[in-house]
Amino acid sequence: MDRTDVFLALITFLLAALVYEVSDPNTPGIIAVPVLLLLYLIPIYLGAVFVSKLAAAESPIADQTGRENETSGRDG
Repeated sequence: MDRTDVFLALITFLLAALVYEVSDPNTPGIIAVPVLLLLYLIPIYLGAVFVSKLAAAESPIADQTGRENETSGRDG
């Protein structure tokens, strides 16, 4: 996920929050349910992507294993 995807996810989250705040108690479920799903799932998704990117970037073992696989393929 690059910065554009994060930016678009944040825009989607903010628009869903705006719809939730502006809506009245009589909002139909067909509108309220997707908005609430977006409000709860986008932060979880962004957090998971951030953690996975952070773990992949700071994992010297993963880098070392990848290099060993590349060099063993050349030797054999």
